[in-house]
Amino acid sequence: MNTDYSPVIDGIREEQNEVLEVNGEVIELNTKLIRNLENGYIVGTMPLAYRKMILAMNRHRGQLFSVPQLKKIGLEGEKVTNSSVIVAISEIRSILGDGLILTITGEGYVFQP
Repeated sequence: MNTDYSPVIDGIREEQNEVLEVNGEVIELNTKLIRNLENGYIVGTMPLAYRKMILAMNRHRGQLFSVPQLKKIGLEGEKVTNSSVIVAISEIRSILGDGLILTITGEGYVFQP
């Protein structure tokens, strides 16, 4: 069986599921649920925009992401201000813990798990 393709449901191709394991928790692109890695229990939720941002940052660990870049990644097509990205990063930090996303003042953010 070939698993190199994304499944098609009702004519819509789903994105491949991307998973991030950090601090004993699992974040998946395809579900808003955050699970405990050890027992699988749900420990929280994360909106799609936030999941897109953190998973993109994870793919490029150590790379600087500006606020406009993160806005485009997570909130593309939505009429929001840069403050929405700052709030998103703050909420991601509250879910994952401090120290994983570094703020580079005046430049942006770096993910370093």
